[in-house]
Amino acid sequence: MSAPLSTPPHTRWGRAIGIAVGAALLVGVVVLAFMWPAITSTVKDFPIAVAGPSEQVTAFTSALDKNAAGRFDVTEAVDRDAAVQSIEEREVYGAVILAQAPEVLMASANGAVTSQIMSQIAGQ
Repeated sequence: MSAPLSTPPHTRWGRAIGIAVGAALLVGVVVLAFMWPAITSTVKDFPIAVAGPSEQVTAFTSALDKNAAGRFDVTEAVDRDAAVQSIEEREVYGAVILAQAPEVLMASANGAVTSQIMSQIAGQ
């Protein structure tokens, strides 16, 4: 006759719970590692150009310094063409043209974050 088949021992509950908790913690750490830069990032020294009459440019830059100190690196452009050239040469990410109707210019290839920042400036 043949020997009876033996069943493998059952996994203990403590070990199964430990593995589940360890896997959940590992997933939590990985998710946190990917989310951390988005949570803690801030805008700092964002290069923009401003063109227009000197009184308006001064008022605009002082308002930016008062409301968003250190967030923008403002360069004064002589006119709209100089601001466009600065954007094309990647010296600045966008420009604000102060005239009868203010205009906000931005490079189309800068990405979503740059577009959002420049759109917020346009809204204000």
